[in-house]
Amino acid sequence: MEGKRIFLEFELENGVLFRQLYWADSNTFHNGAIGNKEIKDVINHELSMLKK
Repeated sequence: MEGKRIFLEFELENGVLFRQLYWADSNTFHNGAIGNKEIKDVINHELSMLKK
């Protein structure tokens, strides 16, 4: 869990919010979950939209 850390906030359809700490370099979440390529692509896309 080294490298660039990103704080993500998810809102579910039922209104529940939760936050996750995510390491972009290793595609891992603070709870030990490992993202797949689709998750990484979505997060990278959303980050690129913030920079515009």
